[in-house]
Formats: sequence, structure tokens, C-alpha cells
Amino acid sequence: MSARTVRALLIANVLVLCVLGLIMMYSAGSYNALLDAETSPLEEVMTQGAFMMLGLAAMFGLSFLDYRALRKPLVLFTALFLSIGLLCIVLVPGIGVYLNGSRRWIKLPVIPVTIQPGEIGKFILVYYTAHMIAREEIPKRQFFTRTAVPVLAVTVLMFGLVMLQPNLSTAGCMVLIVGAMLMVGGLTWKQTALLVGLGLAAFFVLAYSEEYRANRMMSFLDPWSYDGAEAYQLVQSLLAVASGGLFGVGLGNSRQKLQFLPYCDSDFIFSIICEELGFVGTTIILLLFLSLIVLGIHVATHARDRFGSMLAMGISTLFAIQVCINVLVVLGRFPTTGLPLPFFSSGGTNLIMFLAEQGLLLSIVRDRVLAEKYGEDELDLNDDYEDIPLRGRAGAAGRMRVIRGGRRS
Repeated sequence: MSARTVRALLIANVLVLCVLGLIMMYSAGSYNALLDAETSPLEEVMTQGAFMMLGLAAMFGLSFLDYRALRKPLVLFTALFLSIGLLCIVLVPGIGVYLNGSRRWIKLPVIPVTIQPGEIGKFILVYYTAHMIAREEIPKRQFFTRTAVPVLAVTVLMFGLVMLQPNLSTAGCMVLIVGAMLMVGGLTWKQTALLVGLGLAAFFVLAYSEEYRANRMMSFLDPWSYDGAEAYQLVQSLLAVASGGLFGVGLGNSRQKLQFLPYCDSDFIFSIICEELGFVGTTIILLLFLSLIVLGIHVATHARDRFGSMLAMGISTLFAIQVCINVLVVLGRFPTTGLPLPFFSSGGTNLIMFLAEQGLLLSIVRDRVLAEKYGEDELDLNDDYEDIPLRGRAGAAGRMRVIRGGRRS
């Protein structure tokens, strides 16, 4: 598949998911919006549309950026320290917004908008891990001590800050992403087994350390016989899924959104998708998700340098993990948790971040497009490259790679 084809498919896929997400978010939240006499019924969808425009602007802007600029230490550590700083600031009473038992949002002082530092932190971990793995001067036998250990140290720090909110779903997602990237990047099977064992042990300790988490763990196993508030949301979700049948009850005709299913326009919007669009419509949306994941993996396996490969793999893994966990939660195959469904759940930070990440994928693809256009030879993924201007035979601006040390390609 040519790079141009991959780029076109990526853009088309993202745009289709954005449109479908906006439609479904309006449908899922329309009833609650009508009941709120203080705001317009269209206010939430217009706000989400504004976030979508910002995200698309970020996506197309980053698509023209040379992603190798992210490897500069100043850029990397500025982003890392800012992310950690936001995770600390959100814990401060009066700055962090306390809602539903956790402090996950920061309210901006000028405009009535909140940001969620945990969503930013997930990408920053992907970015940092990709940079560390791509350092070509690290011998393979020292991968664990010189790459995995520093990455895990930063992961534990960010994990701890997110758990102070508390937000186990986002913290767990961070661990899964980093673990997957390190496994692909160079961990041995023994090291992988050790980290998986430690991760599972930590998960069960944290899951049962709080009563409400323990109740969620138990209730998802058999929600119909569990008489408690912890199972109510899952039961209503399963009723919505079952009501959809083959073709659904029709767009806008959901009954569960009539204040039966909590968070029907955010964490549990997939339930409304199943109810209104049925098995056929849900399958189409899942295929769109799958195609975006496959395209991301294709970008990772065909990237022209190791950093681009690991960055694309991390972004695709993050997307896949969030989709899988959200769908499994809605279907009662995973304990109830609060991870949003990409492109569909309401919320500006996660939408903008996912669109910006797609922009970086397009930037990596653009590098291949230029290579195909100007006939540059394939480059060693472990080499370090700089860009210099090059004039094509027809006078068009192009690029030539120079490997540090003087050798040309």
C-alpha cells in the first residue's frame, strides 16, 4: 500500500468517525439537554463541535511537522515536566475540579472550559517511551537498565499522581501502554513476565483497596444478582445493548438515555450506539475503529526511523486499549471504569489529544510520501538523521537525509 493511499485512508477514517461521533453524542445527550432549562439543547454538541475543530486544526497542523523535531531534548523534557506539573496542579483544592469523588479536571481561568491532565499524560508517556527506546547508542543487553528502568520510573511517578485523584482507569491505561511499548521495544520474555506479574499484583491490590472498587470488581461478574448501586449502570447498559437487536431502534429513539443509563453521552455512549444502530450499525463503527488501528500499525511497521515506528506503535496501542476497554465495559466483560470512547464520548481534552495524535501519524506517513516522490533509498531504522533542503529535478522543494558523520543517502 502506497504512503499516499495510507494518508488518504487515515484522513477519511478520522473524518467519518468525527462526524459519527458528533451525531451520536447529540443523540445520546439530547434528552438531558432538553431538561436543562438554563442552557440551549444544542450547547453541548456545539461545544464538542468547537473542540473537534480545534482537534482537526491540530491534526492537520502536526501532519506538516517533521516529527523528528520532537526528539530534541528541550521539546521532550519541557512536555514531560509540563505534564507532570499539570498532574500536580489538578490535586490542589480550588484549582482542580472535584466531581463524583475525584479531582481530575482543571478549570481554565478565562474561558469556561476544563482540561483533563490525565489524557495529556497518556500521550506524553507514549512520546517519552518512544524517545527512550529509539536511542540507538543503547546496546541491546543494556535495554532493561538504561531504557526500561528510566521509563518505568517516570511511569510510576505519573501513575502515582493519577491515583491521587483517584483515577485507576487512566493510571492502568498508562501502565498497559508503556508495558506494550517496552515489550515491542526490546524486553526479553523473562523481563516481560516479571513486569506482567508485578502489574497484575499491583492491579488487584489497588482494585480491592477501596470498597467501591471491590464492589465493582464483584458486581461485573454477575450484575443481575448483585443488588447494589455498583451494578445499576452495567445492568442498564446491557438492557440498552440487548434492545438494539439487528438494526436498532433508530437514531434518536433510545429509551435508556431517558435518564435510565448514567453517563450515556460519555463513558457509556457505546450502549446508546448499540441500542439505536443495532448490531449492523455497531459493527460498521467497530470496523472503522479496527481499520484505524490497522492503519496505525501499518504506519509503525513502515516508518523510516525507529522513533517514528515506536511513536506510531504507541499511539495505535493507546487508541486500541481505550476502544477495547470501553467496549468490554459496556458489554459487561470488564469491571466498570471511566475510559472514554475515542471520537464519540463527550469531553474536549480526549478528543483534541486523539486528533493531535492522528496528526503525528500523518506526519510519519508524510515522510514516506516525500521519500516515494523523490526516490530516496530506504534508511536504516537505527540511524540518526537530520533534514536539509533539497531542490527536486522539477524545482519543487524536497529533502535529503544526511546521516550524522558525513555519509549521504
